[in-house]
Order: sequence, then structure tokens, then C-alpha cells
Amino acid sequence: MARKINESRRRFLKQSGTAAAAGLGSFLIPRFAKAEKKKRLRILQWNHFVPQFDRWFKDDFIRKWGDEHDTEVIIDTVGMTSLKGGAEAEVKAGKGHDLLMFLRPPPMYEDYVIDHREVYEECERRYGAPSDIALKSTYNPKTKKIFGFSDSYVPDLKTLVHHDAIATPSDKYAMLADVPDWATAVGYPGYANAVIDETFSSWVISSMFAEAARGRMKPEDAVKTAHGKVLDIYGKWQQRGKIQANKPAREQGYDAR
Repeated sequence: MARKINESRRRFLKQSGTAAAAGLGSFLIPRFAKAEKKKRLRILQWNHFVPQFDRWFKDDFIRKWGDEHDTEVIIDTVGMTSLKGGAEAEVKAGKGHDLLMFLRPPPMYEDYVIDHREVYEECERRYGAPSDIALKSTYNPKTKKIFGFSDSYVPDLKTLVHHDAIATPSDKYAMLADVPDWATAVGYPGYANAVIDETFSSWVISSMFAEAARGRMKPEDAVKTAHGKVLDIYGKWQQRGKIQANKPAREQGYDAR
């Protein structure tokens, strides 16, 4: 279904992705992006919650970058909740934008995007090594593929909570310093994978809390139901070969406790 891009197009997208990383954050480059006679970069991203950012990105950053690289840049913005449906439609059609921005790079589209290793390598050459959480959010240790590019400027939580400039006292939230060590249900410090992505996108966790909060289910029954749904999702992606079959779910980012 997806066509491999040629080397000239690959170089162009690597350069584009490296530059756009400053404004886009987390994004994917689809494999169906193809060579064109005229340089054209098509970007799909969500409407930023700070309107001034969109104006700066479109009218200032992108315009200057396009002029410098003789490239026409087309930016389409949609509501945050429309991103998933838009991406699915483009995957089915086998055509669409060159860069797609997400709140988090979705592992479920791994088969439909290029390996972003070159983008990371170029960014590392220019700006230094990415943060650990950024790389683990976009790397599949099973397939050895980097399926997206993630923000590399995530703050160091342990340092931040001990010296928070706007908290009184500054270490008010120091009790949260070890959260990354035990909050593995959201993935980190394990790797992001399609199980986590589908669990969050299908509202399994939110529905569990809602059913218990509304009194429709006992808390223990809501947890049991959600646990079963996640195990079904886990089994599906394990069967598709996108997660490691020889490691327990907890080590891959899913904690059923």
C-alpha cells in the first residue's frame, strides 16, 4: 500500500523534519510521501492552545524557512480530536501530508511511516543528544524502528520539583520526584508501543474511572473490565509482531496493578 520514497525526497524530508522540529514537536513522516518537481512541504498539525504560536509558526518561522529553502510550505490545522481520524483517512488513501503532528507519536502507524533515525541523527549532530524519554517514545525495540520524532526538550522532573520557581516553598512538590520510577502505566521508563497508544485512544482508562464514579460498576469490577480490554489489545499487537512476545507486559510499559 505504501510506496518507498526515493533518496532525493528522503533527503528533503530529513532536512524539512529537522528544521520543523523546532516548531512542531512530535511528528511522523509517512512513507507515501513522494517526489515532486517543485519543492512542496505539506504539514498537518493541531490548532495550538496558544493562538499566537500558530500565527508565529505560519507567518514568521515557516515563511522564512520556505524562502531560505525555496520551498512552498502548506500548513493545515485541525482540532486536536480530529487528528486521529485525519491520519487514518490518509493511511487508507495512501496519500496526504508529509509531516503529521500529534500530541504523542502513535506507534500504531509504524508500518506506514519512514524510519526517523536519520532525523534524530541530524538533530543530534546539530543540537545534541535527545532526552531519554523522547527516544523511548518513538522507538520500537522489537522491530528496531524509530517510527516518529518526539519533543526532546521535556524538563527533568526530579530537578524541577525540587527547585520550582513558582511553588511556595520551592520544593513543595518534591514528593513527586520518583513518579517516573513507578508510573509505568503511561509507558516511560519503558518504550512507547501500540498497546499504550490504543489503550489511551480508545478511552479504556477514562471509561474505567467514569463507570466507577457514576456508580454503574463497582470499582473492582471497573478495573477488572478495563484489565480485560487492555489484555485483548496487548494480545492483538503481540500477534502482529509489534511488541516483544518474550517480555512481560510490565516491562513494555503496561502495569495492570
